[in-house]
Amino acid sequence: MSPLRDFIQAAPLGTEEALAALACAESLTDSVAVSIYERAPIPGLDARDFISAFKYSGLTEPRNSEWNLAPALRRELLASPALDAGVRKAVHQLLLEFGRSNANRARAGSEIPAYLFTHAGLAYHFAGSGDLDDAMALYSEASKGEFTGAQWLGAKLAEEQEQNGVIPRGRVETTFLRAWVLLHEGHRQAAMPLFRKVAKTDLPIREVAISLHLVGNDNNRGQRREAEGELRRSIDIGEEIGNRLHVAQTLHSLANLLARQEDRFDEAEKAYRRSVEIDEQLGNQFGVAQTLHSLANLLARRDGCFDEAEKAYQRSLEILEGLHDQFGVAQTLHSLANLLSRREGRFDDAEKAYRRSTEIGEEIGNRFHVAQTFHSLANLLARREGRFDDAEKAYQRSLQILEDLNDQFGVAQTLHSLANLLARKEGRFDDAENAYQRSIAIGERLNNDRHLAQVLMSYGTAIASRSVRRALSLLHRSLEIERRRGNQRFIRMVERRIKEVRKLG
Repeated sequence: MSPLRDFIQAAPLGTEEALAALACAESLTDSVAVSIYERAPIPGLDARDFISAFKYSGLTEPRNSEWNLAPALRRELLASPALDAGVRKAVHQLLLEFGRSNANRARAGSEIPAYLFTHAGLAYHFAGSGDLDDAMALYSEASKGEFTGAQWLGAKLAEEQEQNGVIPRGRVETTFLRAWVLLHEGHRQAAMPLFRKVAKTDLPIREVAISLHLVGNDNNRGQRREAEGELRRSIDIGEEIGNRLHVAQTLHSLANLLARQEDRFDEAEKAYRRSVEIDEQLGNQFGVAQTLHSLANLLARRDGCFDEAEKAYQRSLEILEGLHDQFGVAQTLHSLANLLSRREGRFDDAEKAYRRSTEIGEEIGNRFHVAQTFHSLANLLARREGRFDDAEKAYQRSLQILEDLNDQFGVAQTLHSLANLLARKEGRFDDAENAYQRSIAIGERLNNDRHLAQVLMSYGTAIASRSVRRALSLLHRSLEIERRRGNQRFIRMVERRIKEVRKLG
């Protein structure tokens, strides 16, 4: 027998109905519990006496100044047929009255449960009173804004009402809300099927627009055609419902997708510039800075656009500095330095930008960024005469941080770069070999064929002047791996290297 049945067996007639009425509330205060009890009273038993005795039964749990029925007990009562449907509806309407009164807000959390003043709480009781349209509109409102506990509560209450048949399963508003909560709790794998379900509906509403954006970004690597269609439809819905911020954000994502296709650079540039224009009109400076950074990355890859790219980075930097976004400043300085490092006569400017980026990264405690930027700085210094020692120090600093962070792939990459540097220095080839071999060993542990093929080619090239036989063995292993992967460009590169080494023998 359940604790509820034990309690009811020893209690007066009508106790189950009274408890079922109390179960309509997600949480309670004494004054609200008394008001609910009066809708389903036990004959001859005073409301305050009953509530006081029930709170000592062991079937309730305290919640700061509020309290609630034990979860298992509440679930059992919600499924109970004991409470008349008309009384149940009246209780939900009573709770709606409490929550819809502005005068009651000052009593929230003390005399009146605080959840009644949330979109989620109101949605729950609109649904309980039979008003599905208002309930769905409020469940939709519950998913808006910054992620809070109220959104978690909304998803929980909606799921409960679906299980109890109060609201239909699969509604867009509640499916989206549940997916949104899962995403923000870090459960992306569980969230995406729900977002995909929402994205397949034809409704021109916010939930569908956001879901299409998320699904489009999720598809943007292997399913570019589908991703582009999803992002464009998301933009269309955003424009239809007048959500210009959403349009700007999704244009940025669309541009990122197009920018990965060499023959669509012009379309990508237009999408970035339109996103910037909308964000400027909205006063969304952070959005402007982010998109200018992405636009600059695109322009940096195009011949003849160096000056434009630099201007876009500098403008992004100026905005981020004004917003005191140190993380954004550090990232953009790194990207700007990458651009400057490719231009003759700008090495000093590039070095300054890298070093400033590392300083900011250290100030804000972003050690991964610091490690990445030291790697890039070392790559720059490795190309300059007389800076061998500085380059080695920068690689070693990056390695030390990555090892502390247990970033094995980052360690493998940096060892590869360090080995390439050491192989060029008289008397350091043994150190270079050690670094190559360590990098290969990590790549093997991680089953990272792409990394292995690259390091084996570098190692084979470096050792060719010492041992043609060993060099060819390493290069053939690289070629074998790359043939499995199918990267024709890299395959041709390794084949050319093999021919060059054979000539040495």
